[in-house]
Amino acid sequence: MSFGIRVIAGKFGVGKGVTNSIIAINEMRDKNIYNNSITAINELNKSKNREYKTPPQNHVVFSNYTINDRNNHSYDFDPEKFMLPNEEFDYEIFPPYSCFHIEEAQAGSFSAYEWGNFPAPALMAFSRIRHPKIVFTMDMQFIENINKNLRRFAFEYIIPLELEHKKNCLNKIITTISHCAVFFDYNKALAFQDSQDKNLVEEFRDYTFNGNIYNHYNSYSKQEEFYNTDNKKDFIYTIKGAINKC
Repeated sequence: MSFGIRVIAGKFGVGKGVTNSIIAINEMRDKNIYNNSITAINELNKSKNREYKTPPQNHVVFSNYTINDRNNHSYDFDPEKFMLPNEEFDYEIFPPYSCFHIEEAQAGSFSAYEWGNFPAPALMAFSRIRHPKIVFTMDMQFIENINKNLRRFAFEYIIPLELEHKKNCLNKIITTISHCAVFFDYNKALAFQDSQDKNLVEEFRDYTFNGNIYNHYNSYSKQEEFYNTDNKKDFIYTIKGAINKC
């Protein structure tokens, strides 16, 4: 298992959310990740004379959108609070071997346009991300959307090429395969994104999920943000060009 940042890039509908979620579910099912985290937490408790809580479910997967599998659910987290302990910014601490998943990561401080405002404690946390064995998987629409402070910590870039759905006789999805192009160099990934020249691909990789992946994550979980208002605003239906007839 690699540690650091994994970037998934693609436009609407190409499968970046599906790929992100398949990786997350695989991590939720990986008992080695969970057991390693428990061992590390216990070691921290001894060395720090603390009683850090162990995960209430048998995984250490956090996400800013809903992912579920076998009655397990990802833990909600705020990506903006991932940073080293400090007295200037609000932060949270996470257990070793945590696996984070972010959708549409071009928003907020991870945006390429916010690189100058990236908090120093956050940058320091990402620069040392391999020490607590943490991995971030973040999807976005374009490779260049990632904050340039973080590019150096990305160990791979994944660009979904095609989603393949296998269905049963009732036309129900029983298997999904995300066919992807994988890059280990930012500039090579960027060149492929612009040219779609498959000769530039460093590795072809498939992510497979047995079952209906769409039952395991909510790709429209941010709908509520459009309606989070405390005032009395309502929908407006203005008909243009209406003619009053006598």
